[in-house]
This record gives sequence, C-alpha cells and structure tokens, in this order.
Amino acid sequence: MTVVFSVIFPGNLPYFNAFIKSLECQSFPNFKLILINDGVVDLDVYFNKSNLDYQIYVVNDLTPFEIRIFGMQVVSDLKPEYIIFADSDDTLSSNRVEALVYELKRYPFVCNDLDLVDQDGFLIEKAYWGNRIGSNYEFDIQFLNNKNIIGLGNSGMQFWPLKKMLSRVKNFKDGNDWLFFSSAEYDLNCLFISNCQTNYRQHSNNLIGRKSFS
Repeated sequence: MTVVFSVIFPGNLPYFNAFIKSLECQSFPNFKLILINDGVVDLDVYFNKSNLDYQIYVVNDLTPFEIRIFGMQVVSDLKPEYIIFADSDDTLSSNRVEALVYELKRYPFVCNDLDLVDQDGFLIEKAYWGNRIGSNYEFDIQFLNNKNIIGLGNSGMQFWPLKKMLSRVKNFKDGNDWLFFSSAEYDLNCLFISNCQTNYRQHSNNLIGRKSFS
C-alpha cells in the first residue's frame, strides 16, 4: 500500500481544490490519502465529486509539529509500504507519486525537485534544487546537517525507518521538516530526482517559504 500524507488547515483552503485536483490526476492512482484536519469545518464537501480513496483525522489544540507527528503515527499504524508527503497548498506534477514509488523500491528516502509558483500558480522559478545539484543525486541523512533539501512537500520514504524516527521526536512540541528527517539514521541512502516536481506555492500564509531576511 502507498499512502499520501498531508495536513489541511484554514490558511490553506484557498489552494486546497487545486491540491485535490493534482492528486486526482496522478498517473499512479493506487494510493490512499491520509489527511489531518486542523480546524476546517465541513471538509468532506471538498471530496463530493472526487474519486480519491481518503481518510480524514481531526486534531485539536496541537502545535503544527505535533499535528504532523500525530499524522505520521496514524500512517505508522497502517504499515504502508511507501509514504509520499505533500503540502495541501501545493500541487503535484502528474507523475510525482509514480516517480517516487519507483525510486522508493531502491532507496529509503527520495525527494523531488521544486518549481516555485506564486499564490495564483504562476511560475516564479523552475527546478529550484535541480539547478544546484542536478538530478539523481545520492546523499545520506548527514548531508542534511547543512543542506535541507528534504521537506514534507517534496519527499517520500519507505515505511520501515518511520517507527524509530517517531520515537526520537515524539516529545517535541515544536519543530520542522528538518528535525523530522534528520532523526533518521545517518547511513540511510537517499536520492534526489528532478523528473517530477512539487509546485511549491509562495504566499503570505507559508509557514516556510521564499522570504527576505535582514
């Protein structure tokens, strides 16, 4: 079984229909969507005309990091073979699930390239990581000490490392994608690919995105 995991909250609702549409258009349709609902009312309405296999879990009074860890514990109980992560304000290229599943047969972790788009979906920058590191780039988790190219919007993993990773971060209330992935074993082989994309939407409600710093 392959699971696509995501979280929805009110700030992402303007982009949620586009996210669902991109899941419906996947070339590999044999997956189950596990969606954690953080504060959205009548979420099932968005799936009225959808053919997706999905399951919604409601959370309350948790930090963003706790919500994601809760969701991954739900996924862990399902024991899927592969887990594809996706952010509910982004869209996926139509081959993203298929491309990650193909590579996850050989690598515990796979991440894909990002195309930066604006809040209306128009391209800002293509191949955000691929322009820097090329394609089919192999690395280990220790690489993430200085280079955070894996996020919950552009990655997938095999199931078997998840339990140990959750045991290492379960007591954290606050954290980010980097904290989760860096909790994996250093010697696990990872792969970056650029033959599929996450359209990484840049908007004012991004928790993390393209920002200016002093």
